[in-house]
Amino acid sequence: MSDIHEITRPYPGLRPFESWEGEIFFGREEHTNRLLDILKERQFLAVIGPSGSGKSSLVRAGLLPILPLGSLGTGSDWRVALMRPGNRPIRSLTHALLERSTLGIELVGEEHIPLDDRDMTSDVALIEADLRRGPLGLIDIVQDARTRQTGQDAFNLLVLVDQFEELFTYADAGGRQADEAEAFVNLLLAPQTVPDAQIYVVLTMRTDFLGNCVRFLELPDAINRAQYLTPRLTREQIERAITNPAYIFDGNVEPTLVTELINSVSNDPDQLPILQHALSRMWDEASQRQSESPCIAWNDFSAVGGITNALSLHADEILASLSPRNQIEPPLCPEQLAAVDLFRAITEQRSAETGGQAVRRPQSLVRIAQWSGRKWLDFKSVIDAYSREGINFLHINTALNEDTIVDISHEALIRQWQRLRDWVSQEARLAGEYQRFRSRAEAFKNGSGALLTGADLARALEWRNGTFSKGPDNEVWQPNANWADRYRKNQDVPSNTEFNEVLKFIDDSHAVVLKQKRRARIVKRALITLTVLSVLATIGAFVFAYQSYHNEIKVEAVLLWTPLDFSSPIINVTEKQASGLRKLELANDFQKQAFFDQLMTDQALAERFINNPEAIMTGMVGISPTRKNELLNRLDIAPDQDSNIFDLVRFIIMSELDAKI
Repeated sequence: MSDIHEITRPYPGLRPFESWEGEIFFGREEHTNRLLDILKERQFLAVIGPSGSGKSSLVRAGLLPILPLGSLGTGSDWRVALMRPGNRPIRSLTHALLERSTLGIELVGEEHIPLDDRDMTSDVALIEADLRRGPLGLIDIVQDARTRQTGQDAFNLLVLVDQFEELFTYADAGGRQADEAEAFVNLLLAPQTVPDAQIYVVLTMRTDFLGNCVRFLELPDAINRAQYLTPRLTREQIERAITNPAYIFDGNVEPTLVTELINSVSNDPDQLPILQHALSRMWDEASQRQSESPCIAWNDFSAVGGITNALSLHADEILASLSPRNQIEPPLCPEQLAAVDLFRAITEQRSAETGGQAVRRPQSLVRIAQWSGRKWLDFKSVIDAYSREGINFLHINTALNEDTIVDISHEALIRQWQRLRDWVSQEARLAGEYQRFRSRAEAFKNGSGALLTGADLARALEWRNGTFSKGPDNEVWQPNANWADRYRKNQDVPSNTEFNEVLKFIDDSHAVVLKQKRRARIVKRALITLTVLSVLATIGAFVFAYQSYHNEIKVEAVLLWTPLDFSSPIINVTEKQASGLRKLELANDFQKQAFFDQLMTDQALAERFINNPEAIMTGMVGISPTRKNELLNRLDIAPDQDSNIFDLVRFIIMSELDAKI
């Protein structure tokens, strides 16, 4: 049924168990028997379970090794076509059928068996075309192979479609992938309608994709009749999975450590992969310390970081080993940066509508290189480091070349490796912003949206300029057309068209805002200028009014003393003079102060004051003591005059104010 492989270690690590590792696969014996019952009754089996529940290992290392024992009562000659759907499931099925241990020798002959999945020979094209002819294509090809079979008994064919959920992730793209998915499902369901076809189909699928099966007409009913929900292991089953593989290699595990391991993983959804990885690491530690009959002890448990941190620490150790400095510190070396690009390309943060989980997304090296702007050979050292036996963090389907599909061995790595979670989260933020701006650009182009403004525009400029999110070693990361091609919405347009339209939309939005700001600055400057002119005009008007008012006061002051003609030393107050004195007495404060100022500056008034100071002072001061003090203060600041007449006036005023009133 399969090639012979030597088992060199008791624990496979992060990857699933393979079919030849049945002798170290423990804890699932009861589950395997139930799989046989369903498969015998229905010829179809859907093994369902959450990520990390051990679906693939249960089928590969539990079910496949016991089929040749005749458990189904259909003979011991079993051929297994083991495949994953990928983006071209019918082609993947073709290559699986043409494997040497499957139907390759019968269908195309020893010398024409394809070398690997990328070997597109004419025979591959013919078999693929036969499968595409209709739902009975698989049955016809198997019957054709049986007619060329050299043995006496007809063989049984088991088609194992591992990670069946890939069919939905690629079908989401629409077009050819969706049509091919429909035809592929019909090929898998057809053998159930032919009881003697001796074709059995087993698929493994994550529970969160179960609802997607309604896309295909007959698939939900087939799954309902032949579903096996993978149960979690009991404490006793976990104990057998821990201790029995070590016994086979003449090793052991300290009993108290066994209890600790069971307690550590019994409530973790990733219990099986992280347990197998930690055991593999601890076995290496124990073997280095004691090559004969190793015993995994507490020191080994602590050395690998325990169950909680073992996976993350191990992944970081490998990343550090890519650097000549053997450390992870900015700036990252080129090999470490290539590792960042690789892991970001083969993981994906699903949308909230589809669960929001971070999941693996296998990609060819040529596409990873295209998105990252690197050469595919730049990733060789990264893949070698993360995929070698004993580590198995990465899985590749063929010898390394540009068409090699690179995949994460188990999604537990995404959930347990903190650094990878950060990379996935950053990639999701960048992609989410790009897709949001692309939608806005499309809406604006269609006339149903507007240009970006405010906070949206500020965020778009940060995203475009690379300041929105820094890279893994805090360097500026700017989006580019190669990277955006990963998220291309329309496969019928050139890869850089969508990206350039988004950049233009952001630039146009920014240009409009800048124009508005320039216009606002011009208006603001104009308003400031008008305001300044208005203030100056107001000040000028106030000064002019103030000066006019004081000029008017001065004129009124002149009118106060003009009637006071006391030029004659003979005191003989005329009616005109008496009227003038009354006018002076009734004048307001400003007028009297102006009159007083003129008394100290006008020669004619000063001479008249000297002739009759008492009457004039009485008119100026009236009967108010306050007026006296004000005039004395006014006298102190009165302008100095050189003429003797003003000195005399000053003297007389001071004498009058001190002696009178």
